Amino acid sequence: MYKFLPSLTVILWNDKVNILIIHICFAGTAILSIVTVAIRYCFFIVHVDGMSMFPTLKPGDRLLVVKLFHTRWIRRSQIVVINSGSFLEVTKSNEHSISNTLVKFIDRLPGDYVETSLAVSDHYLRHYNIPFSVKNQTRGWYIPNGFYYIKSSGQFGGFDSEQMGPIPADWIKGIVLKNLSSI
Repeated sequence: MYKFLPSLTVILWNDKVNILIIHICFAGTAILSIVTVAIRYCFFIVHVDGMSMFPTLKPGDRLLVVKLFHTRWIRRSQIVVINSGSFLEVTKSNEHSISNTLVKFIDRLPGDYVETSLAVSDHYLRHYNIPFSVKNQTRGWYIPNGFYYIKSSGQFGGFDSEQMGPIPADWIKGIVLKNLSSI
């Protein structure tokens, strides 16, 4: 009978270890699920499909974008993802055939002076109460707080603040962290 007790102790100890392993597996699965949900909530991936940011970005590039950001994080030359559908709503324009999502870089920040051609929509500038002056076939204004001036990076042009004017910060859907195509 004495020889039977050590093997019983080993079986009981193994059951405790097995239970501990099961608890660790459940905890690991729960943590992995929480991390997955957090990543999906904080980040998204954008596929580049136009030439307006060439050579910086090429068609087919995949970009990792952070959704949750503070406007203090936005810097000049930073690549951002824009919801351009808002522009079409404000201008009531159907003449532009653009995607609802644009990838551009920040060219100017609030307080910077901008001078462009007359292509920028008067209706858009008036909608946001942006004071501007017109002289010698150019329009000039200071970018108000909460607005940014976006540009395309390539020689192929693109739909940007040259046509839209400065964009409100709430049109920015995210800040590009990394081009995943280069990995």
